Amino acid sequence: KRGGYSHSHYNRSFLVDLLRSLGFNLLKADNGLDAIALTCQHQPDLILLDLIMPKMDGWEVTKRIRQEDTIKDVPIIIMSASTLAATETSSREVGANAFMAKPLRF
Repeated sequence: KRGGYSHSHYNRSFLVDLLRSLGFNLLKADNGLDAIALTCQHQPDLILLDLIMPKMDGWEVTKRIRQEDTIKDVPIIIMSASTLAATETSSREVGANAFMAKPLRF
């Protein structure tokens, strides 16, 4: 933990701050169910998902998004602290377009 925040929270905050500074408009979901709802409502250009989230993991969110006609083609990047090749393979098998290992390095 850093200053009372988990590494996951730190990575998320860092990524959000970086992307906003580059001019991206962002929506943040607190859990997997909210991620699906926000995606259906706003139809974003890109989805970044953490593999481990409350209520539903990134793999399940990806599977469900791929079943929705209006959002099934939105590119998805899954992020995880796991650097196992199987984690990346599984992410792609459920429909993710790309995989990023954490901690994120820019």
